[in-house]
Amino acid sequence: MSGFKVMRMEQIPREKNHRADVLAKITADGYLYRKGKSLPLLRCLHPGGATWALSEVHSGDCGNHAADETLAYQILRMGYFWLTVHQDAKQFAQSCEACQKTANLHHLPPERLSSISTPYPFAI
Repeated sequence: MSGFKVMRMEQIPREKNHRADVLAKITADGYLYRKGKSLPLLRCLHPGGATWALSEVHSGDCGNHAADETLAYQILRMGYFWLTVHQDAKQFAQSCEACQKTANLHHLPPERLSSISTPYPFAI
């Protein structure tokens, strides 16, 4: 404030301050919202809420242990948002122990393919 010679504060009525009016409407219930593509408003979550949303959608009562992109889009369809939703969903799905145990595993060792020739085509 030392760089200013004169400082003046005045209150602008809400009718004239459009930004304050919009901000007050968006955060009316105490939450911050972001404009979404599929839904009109997405509720912004803090890190604790993000962890809750990930665990509830992935392995909650109606969770289906979805993979990373599916998990992220299900959270967005539920109406929640945070900046790193896609990265967090990928990390959460990769760290799920139940998903890792039941994942598709290749039980055969890799080996070179060899062709089999038959004397007659289509012979049994």
